[in-house]
This record gives sequence, C-alpha cells and structure tokens, in this order.
Amino acid sequence: MRSVLAALLIVGISSFLGACSEVEPPALVGSKMPAPQGLQTLAGAPAQTFDDAGRVVVLNIWATWCPPCRRELPSLEKLHDALNNSRFAVVGLSIDDDPRQVGEYLANKGVSYPNLIDRGGEWVKQLGWIQTYPATVVVGRDGTILAVVLGERTWHTAQTVALLEQAWRDGQPILLE
Repeated sequence: MRSVLAALLIVGISSFLGACSEVEPPALVGSKMPAPQGLQTLAGAPAQTFDDAGRVVVLNIWATWCPPCRRELPSLEKLHDALNNSRFAVVGLSIDDDPRQVGEYLANKGVSYPNLIDRGGEWVKQLGWIQTYPATVVVGRDGTILAVVLGERTWHTAQTVALLEQAWRDGQPILLE
C-alpha cells in the first residue's frame, strides 16, 4: 500500500512540476530570440549573435551526456550539408562544462557545423523555457523565433529542408512536426 501511495505521489508531483516549469513552445514563436550572454566558441572566444548575417539559424541545444542529443547529431550534420550556407546556418550549443571534451566528441563523430558552448547551461537556464534536451530553435533572418522543437527528431528530410527554405523566403513561423 505504501509503495502505491508513494508512486501516486511521485506521479502527481511530477505532473504538477512539469506543467509549471515549461512554457509552451508555440507561445515563443514570433518573439525575438534573446541575445546570447556568456557563450563561447569551443576555442574560448566570445560568441556573437544568432542573427547571422541574414541567414536562418537552426540552433540545436544539446549535451554530450544526453543520448537523444547524441543520436540527433548525424541528422543535423546531413541537414548542414543539404542547406545553402549563404542562407542557412546550423549551429550547435552545448551545455557541457568542458569545451575540449565537446570538441573531441564532435571531431570523433565527424560533426563539421559550428558549435558553441554555454558552460553548465547558464544562458539556457536564464531563458527559462528549455527543460528538455535536445531543444532546437529556428531563428529567422531578423532574429525572430520561427520554430521550436523539444526532443529528438530527424532533421535532414526533404520536407524539413523545404520548410526551412520557406522560412528563409517568407520569414514566417513554420511547423516542424
């Protein structure tokens, strides 16, 4: 009986905390992406902005300790290869603490798109709405959030590439399922 009550209590608390701790991603679409603070390149240089010279940015927030994040990297690499680099940028943002470890991991996996580091996820914590990893934000040419995807997905499909092309042309939110 105690174990049943304990299980019900845990489920109830988890449901309550889950409902209170996340902002629904669609509510973020159409708002400006907050300016990055404290982010660095893997070499230790300060990172600039996600409004990357008129390109649509696919910003993937991930960690080396996150199995779904690791599984998603090859698909993001294929998306990076499929997109026109003058109009699009795929950028990783690791919330790990050790940039050397992240760089070695990416090199071993053959990931060539740029990656930044948010040591310990400090900037991501300040955002307050990312509770699930990986989390990917599509940022328009003007810095507006065009889509938010929480969790793992396959990125290199023809449908996704077409939706990103549409986002580049129109600058309007897109629905990535």
